[in-house]
Amino acid sequence: MTSPVPLLAVSGAEAGWIVLALLVLFTALRKGEALGLRKDDLDIPRRELFVGRSYGHTTTKQGSEDKIPIAEPLVPIAARPKSDAPA
Repeated sequence: MTSPVPLLAVSGAEAGWIVLALLVLFTALRKGEALGLRKDDLDIPRRELFVGRSYGHTTTKQGSEDKIPIAEPLVPIAARPKSDAPA
């Protein structure tokens, strides 16, 4: 049995999928909205996530732009330096 790996120690593509899964779980984003996120959509000082597009589209399914609060458990993950975070 392997021991659990601390989430902040995970890097590369594996980390990107974990962060994406956590964002979906904590924010109830649609699949396309989550896949359409960019690093610049995170506002760490305000603890907000900007959702204004979907994967392959310039708008969300509802055509809305929303600011969603970033849940406290996600802040350390979302606050990783952009150079360390997956694209």
